[in-house]
Amino acid sequence: MTLAYNRQPDRNVPVFLDAGACLAVQRPDSSCRACADVCATAAISVTPRQVEVAADSCTSCGRCVAVCPTGALSATVSASPAPAYECVRVPARARVAGAEVVSCLGGLTEETLRRALASGDVHLMDHGWCGDCPVSGFAAPWADVVARISAEAESLGLAARPLIVEAPLDPARALVPPQAPAAAAKGLSRRQLFSRFAAPVTLDQTAAPDALAHLPGQIAPPRLAARLDYLRLASGEQPLEAQLFPAVDLPATADMRLAAGLCPSAALSLHALPQSDVLVFDAARCLGSRGCRACVVAGAIVTPEGEGAYEGPVALIERPMADCPKCDARFAPVRGARVCDPCRKDTELAAFAHWLMRRAPVQRGA
Repeated sequence: MTLAYNRQPDRNVPVFLDAGACLAVQRPDSSCRACADVCATAAISVTPRQVEVAADSCTSCGRCVAVCPTGALSATVSASPAPAYECVRVPARARVAGAEVVSCLGGLTEETLRRALASGDVHLMDHGWCGDCPVSGFAAPWADVVARISAEAESLGLAARPLIVEAPLDPARALVPPQAPAAAAKGLSRRQLFSRFAAPVTLDQTAAPDALAHLPGQIAPPRLAARLDYLRLASGEQPLEAQLFPAVDLPATADMRLAAGLCPSAALSLHALPQSDVLVFDAARCLGSRGCRACVVAGAIVTPEGEGAYEGPVALIERPMADCPKCDARFAPVRGARVCDPCRKDTELAAFAHWLMRRAPVQRGA
């Protein structure tokens, strides 16, 4: 197996990366390693601006797709909506009638479960094999996504739920788990065995030492956008509860420009009004501080659930601003100052130099 970069068309590639939505590629300061950390076979390696996969180790379980916080990863063959899901290792005679067979229950995505819940409860069949499975490596690889979807359903007042059905089977009946393709196939080159998501980016060391100079623009996570669309559709006329989204509390003295620039998903954005600058927070775009330095640098407090109702983007900090009449720079007036601080210092320095030139000369030898 190989992984493609930026959705390049290739029928032989089961997983694609949207590089424009990948935190590791676009925002190396985020240190996001979600896909690599969940891979039981260590097939994925993540370094700043680059993601690689070892084709001879990947089992196509799909867990990397399920845990990607932004939805940058997607699979060409995804699970279809079904009333139940079974592991591919379960023998055909032991499977629930009508169940969809998947490589790993941990590879079920939020999007798949939401579509399936539209027809009623969804059953995930747990036969007690996951903890010892070389593909999952966890006793309950579906735990996080099921918890998130269940919380959504409860908040929206939906009756359908993803349910874990414990149905122990003798491990001796388990079929062989999904295997990675043979890496020793004749004629395969190193390029065929390793496919890079994105080429490394070399930063210009001669540029000005601006903390934000080397960071690209914010990404638009497709997973978060799809989730908000689903929640609005499912809630109908009812307002969405803020507990469905993270919450951020910033001190009034925070560096608004730095916080907005470091936020990878533009959940924090800075808006310049005629008389003030406003730092706006949109909880629906927030990744919950996963791999985010903005909140740490700005001294913010992040909570996984908000309070009250979600009202869309809200103003966190509004700071009076003015345009310097001397240099046209935008600045925050302090104690009624009419010019920016650099111009004030220039004026004071010029006045001091003028005073030095005009003061009475010192009598030498007196």
